[in-house]
Amino acid sequence: MQIASRKVIAGLMVSALCITTLSSAGSDVEAKAKASLKTKKISVKVGKKKSILIKNKTKKHSYSFTSSNKQVAKVTSKGKVTGIKAGKATITVKEVLKKGKKKKIPPPCHN
Repeated sequence: MQIASRKVIAGLMVSALCITTLSSAGSDVEAKAKASLKTKKISVKVGKKKSILIKNKTKKHSYSFTSSNKQVAKVTSKGKVTGIKAGKATITVKEVLKKGKKKKIPPPCHN
């Protein structure tokens, strides 16, 4: 009789453990949204400034900005673009991860 009661108790404990694990699996766990650019394209007049805005910025990461043509547009470390002269330039935004690796942030897709 003791062996049977031990098996019943063991079975109840296992089922209670499974129920607890299943009920807490989906609670309060949300995936973090990835950082992305709010605007895909901006126009800056000569001598004027505009800021590049990033959605879902995280405080643990830093962001670096570079211009493909510094004679046309310069960009600060905070993402403020200044028009120098007429022309086209691509501003690249990189997210510096915890381990020091850089990751490009893709522009948002517009269909």
